[in-house]
Amino acid sequence: MKHHPDKIKMTRSYYDEKFALLPKKMDDGTWIWLDYYTEFVYGLVYATHQKKVVIARGICPCDILFIGEAPGVSEDVLGMPFIGPAGHLLDTMIQESGLDKYKLAFTNLVACIPLGPDGSKTKEPSKESVESCRERLEETVFQVFKPKKIVAVGLLSEKYITSYRWMVPMISIVHPAAILRMED
Repeated sequence: MKHHPDKIKMTRSYYDEKFALLPKKMDDGTWIWLDYYTEFVYGLVYATHQKKVVIARGICPCDILFIGEAPGVSEDVLGMPFIGPAGHLLDTMIQESGLDKYKLAFTNLVACIPLGPDGSKTKEPSKESVESCRERLEETVFQVFKPKKIVAVGLLSEKYITSYRWMVPMISIVHPAAILRMED
């Protein structure tokens, strides 16, 4: 059964009145959430080089929610998580495992690409960025996607999700970007 975003009860308790999550149906039947407010979100220090706030994509409620670390360059351009090279590898892994893509969703610990002072992407988000996005992440997890299971994608994601002590079964996997770096 596919769920239409119009049927989803979205709370506005945390979202600033200037920030709107707008659902968009993709060609494959999944949904993504787009935003129109990218100057300041969730207490993050805004860097002028960031293009998008990357919230989530997938089906809600979902059976499995994949939570990565942060958007990459491709995600920053298009505004969807896990759509770059690592995302393509993850999609392949999911397809080969036999999981139903219509029961999955994807998000990250932080919603903005982590950038250094010179505007280049840093390896991972800072502790401050992760903590400032925690409330956004928890609302995304528990009010939008309501997953039965969580897959922490990468060590950083595993570290934070474990520390949050959420009452949702969790497993962790090696981040596909790490696998791609090993191939180089």
